[in-house]
Amino acid sequence: MMATNQFIQKTSIAANWINGSHRIYLGLKAIANEIVVMIIVSISVIPLFLVLRYLRSVIEKASDFSKIEFSKDGYKEFREDYDRLSLVVERLRESSNLKPSNVPWLLKGLVSEIFKINTAVVNYHQGMKKALDSLDEPVNRNKLFKPIPEKELWHRRTKVYDYLA
Repeated sequence: MMATNQFIQKTSIAANWINGSHRIYLGLKAIANEIVVMIIVSISVIPLFLVLRYLRSVIEKASDFSKIEFSKDGYKEFREDYDRLSLVVERLRESSNLKPSNVPWLLKGLVSEIFKINTAVVNYHQGMKKALDSLDEPVNRNKLFKPIPEKELWHRRTKVYDYLA
């Protein structure tokens, strides 16, 4: 479980870097002309590229989603990690709608790192989803009991007594 928490922390840091950099770029573009923006961006592109490359390597090392498994004792933590990672994936989708053809040549390396980080995070998220979906495997259906999907059970749980767990 610790590896999952660490993975989510690293992806959250990467998402904050990516979204922050994108907002700074858009803000600069709104208040300055194109030449001034490119001068400022050219100064900061190499350090930002190195940070994103480092974060991508850390995320890719931790993103071995073939090893994702959990026990019934760790279900709550696993599900909470899944929900946190879902938020990170949503934040990354904000910046992943960039099209490489619309980006200046100076930023193409950054955009490729963003896409690689996004791909690793989405793949890990899908691996976690498959692990949770395995809880909904078909069971014997009868007229008396109707199986309820895991996602619905998670959202219908009583949150008031979380401190007892």
